[in-house]
Amino acid sequence: MLPHAGYRSLADRKENRESAWRKPGWDEVVAYTVPLIEEYYSRILTPNTFSPTQ
Repeated sequence: MLPHAGYRSLADRKENRESAWRKPGWDEVVAYTVPLIEEYYSRILTPNTFSPTQ
């Protein structure tokens, strides 16, 4: 697993996500926020030749 991953394993991820759904009000939060995400775009950016991040 990657060192920056948020979960120790897929089972840990599953348990964390399921525990969130058991919290009161979480379903309302999801129902409110999901419609706000109509489109999503992702791009991989590469540094310019003068960039200090190279």
